[in-house]
Amino acid sequence: MPGLTILFHPDTQRVGERAELREVASEGGVTLARRQLEFSPPGGGSSRPLGDPYISRRPIRFAASRFGGLRIDCVDSGTRVVANDDWVHCDRVFLGVEVERGIVLLLSNRVVLLLHFLSSPPSEELPRFDLVGESSPIIRLRRELRRIAADSMPVLLRGEFGTGKRSIARAIHRFGRRRERTFVELTCTGDGSSLPISELLARAAGGTLFLGRVERMPADAQAELLEALERAGGESRGSAGQEDVRLVAATDWTSSSRIRAEEPSGPLLERLAEGVIELPSLRKRRDDVGRLLIHFLRQELANIDAGHCLDDPGPYAQPWLPPQLVAHLVAYDWPANVCQLQQVVHRLVVGNHKNEQVVYGPEIDQLLERTARPSDQGFYDEGSEKHPVRREPSEISEIELLTALRSHHWQIEPTAAQLAISQETLFSLIEKYSTSTKRMQGSRRGMRPF
Repeated sequence: MPGLTILFHPDTQRVGERAELREVASEGGVTLARRQLEFSPPGGGSSRPLGDPYISRRPIRFAASRFGGLRIDCVDSGTRVVANDDWVHCDRVFLGVEVERGIVLLLSNRVVLLLHFLSSPPSEELPRFDLVGESSPIIRLRRELRRIAADSMPVLLRGEFGTGKRSIARAIHRFGRRRERTFVELTCTGDGSSLPISELLARAAGGTLFLGRVERMPADAQAELLEALERAGGESRGSAGQEDVRLVAATDWTSSSRIRAEEPSGPLLERLAEGVIELPSLRKRRDDVGRLLIHFLRQELANIDAGHCLDDPGPYAQPWLPPQLVAHLVAYDWPANVCQLQQVVHRLVVGNHKNEQVVYGPEIDQLLERTARPSDQGFYDEGSEKHPVRREPSEISEIELLTALRSHHWQIEPTAAQLAISQETLFSLIEKYSTSTKRMQGSRRGMRPF
């Protein structure tokens, strides 16, 4: 179901509230105004409209369009609407795939919403496992963690760099039967000759052994570890004994990794393939960015006794956190995922906690560039080499091409990077799909809407 999630509101306690657009296919569509359309926390709670005086009483209208798309009509509204960094001066139609990705709406430079397809709240109460978020991927992850936390079988956590694999491994240990025993972790370096397997198992006896970057472990070391685990009864499904060890491993290789012809292999990896948990990237849970942003800000500001920065400034004062900055951060693709977001928040707080408002300018993009780390979607870190992924042109549909061009405001370089193709291939695809290409080929550095 299409809906709206609050990404930022001057009252930061409201971040994460949602409103369903149930009647969007009806003749009149759904209207949003200062006192129209109720927002409530996921899973239930008191509901209320946006209520901000900068939002007009004259409504914005949302209506269904063809092929699962949505139309935003601002003709009669006094609210200034910016959608994905473009001003909507009258109306705009968005494709279904664009709504699926999430459309960032900045209202009157005051409130930030995400127009997207809402996930249904879970029918049963799930442990939170210290995870921040209410998106569909996070609900699925909580359900998976509940299933395996009390088990003893080995687990492989698979996800891009920065998706929180170490934190998930600790949650599995903390919420399982081994919580009172030791949690031991080691990051594999690729040199198995010095891997202290017997020492690791002795330290983790009865507890959990976490191996990061397990794809770097040589096959002979994998075989040695697997044999030792089997001897200790580490694969038994019963209660933890004095000597057995539960193995939780992690890899940056995902199901969509295409760096090499074959993924790393070995007896341990083959065994771990029976219990894989996929961790979602941050760009797949865009509605959680606002929740995570405020969560990390509260933590950082509390550490320096500056929590007042997030207080509601009142109806006629500007909030410390600029809504334009929030919209920019939510639209960003976060190549290093939650890890990068946390670093960005830390630096924003250090540099701005004494200011009346966070400075929003070119330095933000510089900060994002400095904190970005290659994810396995585009790179594989091995020594100092970086191996870019290249997709086949036949894999990219016309709708995906158009969506990527729109999201990057028709700029060639970031569009090609998102699609994982060269700029020349991008121009070839535009020629293939568009009869208006000749009007757009005046510059190979950038493009504008035609």
